Amino acid sequence: MAGGLERQESTITQKKAAIKIITLFVEGIPRSKLRPRTVVNRTNKRGKPWTYNPSVTTEYADYVRVKAREYMKTRELKPFPRNVPVHACFTFYVKRLIDKNGDLARPDTANLICNVQDALSGEMYIDDAQITQIVADKVKATNKDKVGVLIEVKKAGG
Repeated sequence: MAGGLERQESTITQKKAAIKIITLFVEGIPRSKLRPRTVVNRTNKRGKPWTYNPSVTTEYADYVRVKAREYMKTRELKPFPRNVPVHACFTFYVKRLIDKNGDLARPDTANLICNVQDALSGEMYIDDAQITQIVADKVKATNKDKVGVLIEVKKAGG
């Protein structure tokens, strides 16, 4: 009888230690993180050039952040703690991979990753420094696929 109880406790412990995967699809055209812009002819109060992030970058990051926050709140999930390394997988569904000239279409995958990764900080994980592995794909959305980004974040090594 004691052996049965030990097995039951062991199963409960294993369930608590199960790998947690957070999966979210954010609909909308993926936007890359653009470089900050500096305006030389406008100055701040101290007379230095004024630097800002382009609105396309900040609007998309805010949109992803809000969607992630809503997702986590409705499922009563909390971000991975600061001391937990995570793996992130991003699949970007775009309208086209090849442009009219036959070249690979912009935006490049690295800048797409940056914008989404920064937007998820504080929502799915505390800091993007927790990410120890990133897997990313940029694929053409088919008729049944919607344009957007599929996000999967899970605890590393489990």
